[in-house]
Formats: sequence, structure tokens, C-alpha cells
Amino acid sequence: MITRRNLLLSAAALAATSPLGAGVAWAEGATLRFGPQLDPGTLDTLTNVYDYPYPPFSTLYEGLTSYMPGSEWKPVNRLAETLELSADGKTINFKLKEGIQFHRGFGELTAEDVKYSFDRATGKVKLYPDAAEGDVSYYGGDFGSYKEVQVTGKYTGVIVFEKPFAPMLRLTLPYATSGLIVSKKAMEALGKAGWLKAPVGTGPYEVVSYTPNKELIMKRFAEYGGAAGQDAKSWPWDEIKVSLVNSSSAPTGAALTAGVESGDFDFTYNASPLDALRLQNNPAVRAYIVQQPMSYNFLQLNVLHPKLENPKVREAIRYLVDVPALIQAQDLDVATRLNALIAPQMGVGYWPEAPVYERDVEKAKALLAEAGVSALELDLSTPAGGQATAATVMQVIQANLAEGGIKVNVLLTPPDTYIKDKAVGQLSWSNYGGAPDPFYQFEWFTCDQFAQWNWAFACNADYDKLHEQLAAERDEAKRTEIAIRMQKLMDASLGYIWVNYQVGCAVTAANIEAAFDPNGNPYLQYFKKV
Repeated sequence: MITRRNLLLSAAALAATSPLGAGVAWAEGATLRFGPQLDPGTLDTLTNVYDYPYPPFSTLYEGLTSYMPGSEWKPVNRLAETLELSADGKTINFKLKEGIQFHRGFGELTAEDVKYSFDRATGKVKLYPDAAEGDVSYYGGDFGSYKEVQVTGKYTGVIVFEKPFAPMLRLTLPYATSGLIVSKKAMEALGKAGWLKAPVGTGPYEVVSYTPNKELIMKRFAEYGGAAGQDAKSWPWDEIKVSLVNSSSAPTGAALTAGVESGDFDFTYNASPLDALRLQNNPAVRAYIVQQPMSYNFLQLNVLHPKLENPKVREAIRYLVDVPALIQAQDLDVATRLNALIAPQMGVGYWPEAPVYERDVEKAKALLAEAGVSALELDLSTPAGGQATAATVMQVIQANLAEGGIKVNVLLTPPDTYIKDKAVGQLSWSNYGGAPDPFYQFEWFTCDQFAQWNWAFACNADYDKLHEQLAAERDEAKRTEIAIRMQKLMDASLGYIWVNYQVGCAVTAANIEAAFDPNGNPYLQYFKKV
């Protein structure tokens, strides 16, 4: 069993954030080589497949606020000098730091750029000046009931909402790529093709070249305005090269870490825990395991499928599943176990008294007998592709249910209708990425998420109303009360079996120390030479 003692957990300390101004006195430079890494689809803040502060977005762009490397979910100001939420929660007044420059000579950041970025994210203006009909923002939902930005000065403005949207301060501004600020002037000059080839932000690095599914090269932005404060003085990288691959050619296991081991790369991510353990005694590299407590693994049971509509059948499955064994099948520590959706590291929304369901085969058999069910046969799949350990996990589930007399067919390649038709999908092993606000975690299990992400097909009107209340409520204690009520409803639905939060495993060259945000996203500019 792998434990945190087996691996090196590295997190950079919080640092000062006072502005530096143009012409930063940078540390002596070098090139950081990262890869192989899945291509993000585009480098656009609104059409990439991440919507998280994952490289290169946290390197090319900046938002009004951001989270720092380490384990604290405490936003710090980046582009914003000040932010002030109104008493009614419907407006956020901001003042920008002055002198912040955009890449490639596109001028100084102003409040007009903030307005344009948010209007673009929410579809109030076209995605590109020459946008086609299908060119739309993926992430307008990150802005809730956003109405407008009222520009009150060159560097000042007011973000206005139709009704309060609490996740704006915890999620959209400091974490989502949709909250990053782009240059209105550059977008209008470059158009769609030019923007997708080399987008323009205010980040400490700018695009040199981008070849999808092959390579991204970034160089230090010489006129960096210093929104990151004194931190920027210690960043040692003149250039960052990212080797990109598509999902069909992405290496795993030893093939993923081979480049760092051979010296061809300085950093790779998404290694397995076993690979990290294998490399812990290799003097040429450093192996890391970092918590990803906002991201989670769980089993969804389709409550509307004829074979599963009887709640006693779903309860029986709950007692047949050996949760610690599923965690061990991922080569992880049982300390990562989740008993409900919200992990304790979230703080807001955590349910400490959530029930812990221990395996009880005899109780499961009794429930099946009460339901009058015998010779039950179910399909199990991981519809969205899943993690490298998915097949192993599903084999454990298959064996667990067999002990209760349930035959499970593992479908490694499910039909397209598996999650779209409530009469097709039955059991789904699910791995969801999360974010640091409970609103986002609950978003995928509302009634309108049928055939999208709510593969349990559990619909509860009270749950949906509570979700709306969670968006509007700003008091953290009250938000936690709402979140606990929502988790109780999920528990009562018998549509979800919570297993564990995720971890990220990474490898660097021995002379490099990595840095990660509180959900394990690597922060490339904060990597250090040691």
C-alpha cells in the first residue's frame, strides 16, 4: 500500500504579492521542458478542455485573483489591486493594478478588457470578431446571473449580477480559466485564427509557437507588469517547452516517465502511484504525490433503469461494494476515502457526520430477497474514458457484486447511448474533476444534467432549489448547512457510492522542485532549480 510517507510532497510557500512593475530583474534563466502532456484543445480561456488553472493557462494569463501554490484555499489579488463585494452580494467593485501590459505590444490592461473578457465568457459579445455560428463559450455557467461590468474609470469597474453569485469569489475569479483576462485590442486585431495560434494575456510567459498535439513554446514576457509581485523575481525559466500529445497517443506507466528518467524532460504529470513509488529511490528524479481533494471517484447507479429502480436493490449494491478495496485497486491510501461528495479540504460544505457504509454481504443478500430479485445481471462501464486504473476497479466491483449473486458485465467500450438514455446505462464508474466551491461540485447532479453528467438519473426538486440557494448565499456557515442537506438527499437517493478523492502523481528531474496549487495543478513558473 502506498502512503504519503513513501513519496515526496512538495508545495511552495505563500509569497508576497506587491507589484514589481515593468522590467522585472529576473533570476538567471533556463529552459523548463514539460511533457508529454495532453493538448488542451485550444489555448483559448473559453474553449479549452480544462477550465482549471492548469498549464499553460496559469502561465499565459492572469485573473483578478488567484490561488497560490500550497494547500490553502485563500485567493490573493493578481490583476486586481482591490475587490469589494457589496452588502447585498449583487456587485463587486474592483480597481486594477496600473501599468500591467499585454503580450506583443497590445497595450496596458484596463477595465474595458475585464468587461470584454466577462461579456465574451457569457456570450454577450461574439467569441471572436469573425466567429462562426458554432463558436461559443463553454463556460458561461461559471458566471451565474452575471449582468454586466460597468466601467467607471480606466482602471475601475463594477461587476453586476442579477442576483448574488457566491462562487464568483471562490471559483470563477481565482480558479476557472473563464475568469482569466484577455486583451480586447488583440482579439479585435487578430481574429479567430490569429488568436488561436497565439493568444494574448498578461501572464509572465507569452506564446512563441503552438502546434496542436505536438508542441507549445513559451518565453519569458520581458515587459511583464508584475501582477504576481516579488514572486516573479525568483522564477528561473527563460523558456518553457511543452510536448503535446492527443488522447489516443498519450503514454502511460513507464512510457510516461521515461522522458524525465532519460533527461529529455524536466517534468511530467499524471504518472501512476506505482510509478511514483518505483522512482522514489532513483537519484536522477524526484517523485511527488499531491492531493486533488476537489476531484473525486464514485459509482453511479441509474435509479430510473428497470433493473435498479427498486431502492432495496440499490441499497444492496451499496452494501456489496468494498470501498477500501476500490481505493487499493487504484494503488492509493484508504485515507483518501470519501463518505460524501464534499471533501474535508473544501472547508465549506463538508459533512463530517456522513454515514460510513461498511461492506455487509449478508445484509445485501437479505435486501435482494426482500426486493424479490434473483439472477440479477447488470452492465458496468466508465463512459467518459476514465483513469488508467478503471479496468482494475471495475473488476473489483464485478467480484464484489458476484458475492451477492449479481452478475456484472464490464463494458470497456460502452455504446454512445449508455449515459444518454436512461433505459441503457446501469452502473457507471465515474471520475470527475472538481473545483473549490461546493456549488460547482453539486452542479452535475441537478435534474437538467440528465444525459450529460448526472448518470444516476436522480432528480430531486428540493435538491435543485437548494443548489440555487447555495449560489446566492454568502455566509459560509449557512452554505455548509445547505450543502449538507444536499448531500443527505444524494445519500437517500441511493444513486451514488462515494469512494475517494483523487491524487496527482508527478516526476521532475532531481535538480528541480515542483510547485502545485491546493488541488494539485502544477504551477510551472513557481518550479525551482535546486
